[in-house]
Amino acid sequence: PLDLLMSRLKRCVEPLWRGELEDDGQKIEFVENTNGLLSIWKRYRDERRYLITADVAEGLQDGAYSVAAVFDRSSWEVVAEWRGHVDPGRFGDVLYTLGEFYNWAIQAPEMNNHGHTTLEVLKRREYPHILKTTDLWDDVTEKSGFPTDDRTKEKCISALRNAIQEESYYENSAVAVREMMRAVRDDHG
Repeated sequence: PLDLLMSRLKRCVEPLWRGELEDDGQKIEFVENTNGLLSIWKRYRDERRYLITADVAEGLQDGAYSVAAVFDRSSWEVVAEWRGHVDPGRFGDVLYTLGEFYNWAIQAPEMNNHGHTTLEVLKRREYPHILKTTDLWDDVTEKSGFPTDDRTKEKCISALRNAIQEESYYENSAVAVREMMRAVRDDHG
Protein backbone atom coordinates (compact mmCIF):
# COMPACT_ATOMS: atom_id res chain seq x y z
CA PRO A 1 0.00 0.00 0.00
CA LEU A 2 2.80 2.45 -0.85
CA ASP A 3 0.36 4.78 -2.62
CA LEU A 4 -1.84 4.84 0.50
CA LEU A 5 1.19 5.66 2.64
CA MET A 6 2.15 8.49 0.26
CA SER A 7 -1.39 9.84 0.60
CA ARG A 8 -1.18 9.50 4.41
CA LEU A 9 2.19 11.26 4.45
CA LYS A 10 0.67 14.27 2.66
CA ARG A 11 -2.00 14.49 5.37
CA CYS A 12 0.48 14.40 8.26
CA VAL A 13 0.75 17.65 10.16
CA GLU A 14 3.25 19.08 12.58
CA PRO A 15 2.37 18.40 16.22
CA LEU A 16 0.47 21.13 18.02
CA TRP A 17 2.87 20.86 20.94
CA ARG A 18 6.36 19.52 21.48
CA GLY A 19 7.92 19.21 24.90
CA GLU A 20 8.31 16.99 27.96
CA LEU A 21 6.20 15.77 30.85
CA GLU A 22 7.37 16.78 34.31
CA ASP A 23 6.18 14.85 37.35
CA ASP A 24 6.70 16.52 40.72
CA GLY A 25 5.16 13.59 42.60
CA GLN A 26 1.79 15.31 42.93
CA LYS A 27 0.89 16.27 39.39
CA ILE A 28 2.16 15.81 35.86
CA GLU A 29 2.59 18.91 33.78
CA PHE A 30 3.37 19.30 30.11
CA VAL A 31 6.23 21.74 29.57
CA GLU A 32 6.55 23.07 26.04
CA ASN A 33 10.02 22.83 24.52
CA THR A 34 10.74 22.83 20.78
CA ASN A 35 13.49 20.24 21.35
CA GLY A 36 11.28 18.02 23.51
CA LEU A 37 10.91 14.33 22.80
CA LEU A 38 7.11 14.26 23.18
CA SER A 39 4.97 15.36 20.23
CA ILE A 40 1.25 15.93 20.80
CA TRP A 41 -1.29 16.23 17.98
CA LYS A 42 -4.48 16.05 20.05
CA ARG A 43 -5.13 17.35 23.53
CA TYR A 44 -5.76 14.78 26.29
CA ARG A 45 -9.46 14.29 27.11
CA ASP A 46 -10.80 12.87 30.39
CA GLU A 47 -13.56 10.87 28.73
CA ARG A 48 -11.19 9.07 26.33
CA ARG A 49 -9.25 5.87 26.90
CA TYR A 50 -5.75 5.37 25.54
CA LEU A 51 -3.31 2.64 24.55
CA ILE A 52 0.46 3.12 24.49
CA THR A 53 2.55 0.84 22.32
CA ALA A 54 6.29 0.93 22.88
CA ASP A 55 9.26 -0.17 20.82
CA VAL A 56 12.24 -0.42 23.17
CA ALA A 57 15.79 0.19 21.91
CA GLU A 58 19.18 -0.09 23.62
CA GLY A 59 19.44 3.59 24.43
CA LEU A 60 22.61 4.22 22.43
CA GLN A 61 22.87 7.78 21.09
CA ASP A 62 23.75 6.55 17.60
CA GLY A 63 21.38 3.56 17.70
CA ALA A 64 17.68 2.97 17.17
CA TYR A 65 15.11 5.17 18.86
CA SER A 66 12.81 4.04 21.63
CA VAL A 67 9.31 5.06 20.56
CA ALA A 68 5.98 5.19 22.38
CA ALA A 69 2.83 5.87 20.36
CA VAL A 70 -0.30 7.00 22.23
CA PHE A 71 -3.51 5.82 20.56
CA ASP A 72 -7.00 7.12 21.26
CA ARG A 73 -8.79 3.78 21.63
CA SER A 74 -12.08 5.04 20.19
CA SER A 75 -10.66 6.45 16.93
CA TRP A 76 -7.32 4.56 16.64
CA GLU A 77 -5.64 7.89 16.00
CA VAL A 78 -2.07 8.41 17.20
CA VAL A 79 -2.55 11.50 19.36
CA ALA A 80 0.98 11.68 20.77
CA GLU A 81 4.41 10.13 20.29
CA TRP A 82 7.53 10.04 22.44
CA ARG A 83 10.70 9.34 20.47
CA GLY A 84 14.24 9.42 21.79
CA HIS A 85 17.45 7.68 22.79
CA VAL A 86 17.10 6.58 26.38
CA ASP A 87 18.24 3.72 28.60
CA PRO A 88 15.57 0.96 28.66
CA GLY A 89 15.10 1.37 32.43
CA ARG A 90 14.62 5.11 32.11
CA PHE A 91 12.20 4.43 29.25
CA GLY A 92 10.08 2.52 31.79
CA ASP A 93 9.87 5.74 33.82
CA VAL A 94 8.96 7.71 30.68
CA LEU A 95 6.18 5.23 29.90
CA TYR A 96 4.89 5.34 33.47
CA THR A 97 4.56 9.14 33.40
CA LEU A 98 3.13 9.16 29.87
CA GLY A 99 0.60 6.49 30.81
CA GLU A 100 -0.49 8.30 33.96
CA PHE A 101 -0.85 11.56 31.98
CA TYR A 102 -3.06 9.75 29.45
CA ASN A 103 -5.63 8.52 31.97
CA TRP A 104 -3.63 5.46 33.05
CA ALA A 105 -3.47 4.17 29.48
CA ILE A 106 -3.00 0.49 28.78
CA GLN A 107 0.73 -0.06 28.28
CA ALA A 108 1.82 -2.49 25.55
CA PRO A 109 5.62 -2.39 25.44
CA GLU A 110 7.46 -5.12 23.62
CA MET A 111 8.75 -7.80 25.96
CA ASN A 112 11.81 -8.84 23.96
CA ASN A 113 15.44 -8.01 24.70
CA HIS A 114 15.61 -4.56 26.29
CA GLY A 115 11.85 -4.53 26.74
CA HIS A 116 12.25 -6.76 29.80
CA THR A 117 14.09 -3.95 31.58
CA THR A 118 11.38 -1.44 30.64
CA LEU A 119 8.65 -3.82 31.83
CA GLU A 120 10.43 -4.44 35.14
CA VAL A 121 10.39 -0.72 35.87
CA LEU A 122 6.65 -0.51 35.11
CA LYS A 123 5.99 -3.53 37.36
CA ARG A 124 8.22 -2.25 40.17
CA ARG A 125 6.38 1.06 40.10
CA GLU A 126 3.09 -0.90 40.10
CA TYR A 127 1.70 0.50 36.87
CA PRO A 128 -1.97 -0.62 36.92
CA HIS A 129 -2.61 -1.47 33.23
CA ILE A 130 0.06 -3.51 31.45
CA LEU A 131 -1.03 -5.66 28.53
CA LYS A 132 -0.67 -9.37 29.16
CA THR A 133 -0.25 -12.06 26.51
CA THR A 134 -3.45 -13.76 27.75
CA ASP A 135 -5.35 -10.56 26.90
CA LEU A 136 -4.59 -11.42 23.27
CA TRP A 137 -4.43 -15.22 23.08
CA ASP A 138 -5.88 -18.08 25.12
CA ASP A 139 -3.18 -20.61 24.27
CA VAL A 140 -0.19 -18.85 25.84
CA THR A 141 1.44 -18.45 29.22
CA GLU A 142 0.58 -15.15 30.86
CA LYS A 143 3.42 -12.66 30.56
CA SER A 144 3.48 -8.87 30.63
CA GLY A 145 4.06 -6.92 27.43
CA PHE A 146 3.80 -7.74 23.76
CA PRO A 147 5.99 -10.53 22.37
CA THR A 148 7.71 -9.71 19.09
CA ASP A 149 8.45 -12.96 17.31
CA ASP A 150 7.84 -14.52 13.89
CA ARG A 151 4.18 -15.27 14.69
CA THR A 152 3.28 -11.86 16.08
CA LYS A 153 5.35 -9.90 13.57
CA GLU A 154 3.36 -11.39 10.66
CA LYS A 155 0.07 -10.69 12.46
CA CYS A 156 1.11 -7.11 13.16
CA ILE A 157 2.19 -6.48 9.58
CA SER A 158 -1.08 -7.90 8.24
CA ALA A 159 -3.16 -5.91 10.73
CA LEU A 160 -1.27 -2.72 9.92
CA ARG A 161 -1.63 -3.27 6.18
CA ASN A 162 -5.39 -3.84 6.60
CA ALA A 163 -5.78 -0.78 8.85
CA ILE A 164 -3.96 1.39 6.29
CA GLN A 165 -6.08 0.08 3.41
CA GLU A 166 -9.33 0.45 5.37
CA GLU A 167 -8.21 3.80 6.82
CA SER A 168 -9.23 2.57 10.27
CA TYR A 169 -6.02 3.84 11.87
CA TYR A 170 -4.89 7.44 11.66
CA GLU A 171 -1.16 8.18 11.92
CA ASN A 172 -0.12 11.80 12.48
CA SER A 173 3.64 11.24 12.64
CA ALA A 174 5.38 11.81 9.30
CA VAL A 175 8.42 10.04 10.77
CA ALA A 176 6.35 6.91 11.47
CA VAL A 177 4.83 6.95 7.97
CA ARG A 178 8.27 7.32 6.38
CA GLU A 179 9.51 4.37 8.42
CA MET A 180 6.57 2.29 7.17
CA MET A 181 7.45 3.28 3.61
CA ARG A 182 11.01 1.98 4.09
CA ALA A 183 9.88 -1.41 5.38
CA VAL A 184 10.58 -4.14 2.85
CA ARG A 185 10.08 -7.88 2.73
CA ASP A 186 13.13 -9.90 1.74
CA ASP A 187 14.41 -13.48 2.07
CA HIS A 188 14.89 -12.95 5.83
CA GLY A 189 11.38 -11.73 6.51
